[in-house]
Amino acid sequence: MAYFRRGMAVVGAILLLIGAGWFVQTQGILHRYQRNLLEEPVLFGEKFEVRRDFKVDLATTYLIGLKLEKALPFSLENPTPPDGFLAEFRINSGDRIVVEGHNNSDPRRPAIMTAESTTRLLGTFFAQPERVYTLTFRMKDFAQDLAGIKGQILIRTDFVDNKSAFVNAMVNRFLAVAVAVLGLLFALLSFTGFGAAKN
Repeated sequence: MAYFRRGMAVVGAILLLIGAGWFVQTQGILHRYQRNLLEEPVLFGEKFEVRRDFKVDLATTYLIGLKLEKALPFSLENPTPPDGFLAEFRINSGDRIVVEGHNNSDPRRPAIMTAESTTRLLGTFFAQPERVYTLTFRMKDFAQDLAGIKGQILIRTDFVDNKSAFVNAMVNRFLAVAVAVLGLLFALLSFTGFGAAKN
């Protein structure tokens, strides 16, 4: 009976360690897909130019966006209101232009809108970890009602392009928690003597 309880404790400890390690691994994957790779603060007060070097840690598609700390008015008839600014961007890798455009390059004007902010999604590009990339962002003009508004130039993974990988990581996180809970249950049962009582 004592050997049986010890066996349960060992199995529980192994499952708990496997589940915990699996959980940490999937959390790291989710963090890489969810975090903003670049967050460059800007202030609408005058025309400006930003130039930043950056690297990526996943070979995948990335988004470049401009977040305004202001909710732009919209309606069902006009779900994506005019930006009120004119911005140009370019991303280089050495002498090669990876992507370039402006805020009107995509006629759909995709945006993420909340009660407190508006993030205009300006373009996408594919990047690889081994390379160094350079972002050049120019604010050419803006409406006066945006003067004094804070913002951020953002680069992050493209959720749509990476949806399957993101969902797979979420499923793996759930399974990791299940394995860890099962291991904890085995360990608790071994200490309470449940296994011995059944024998």
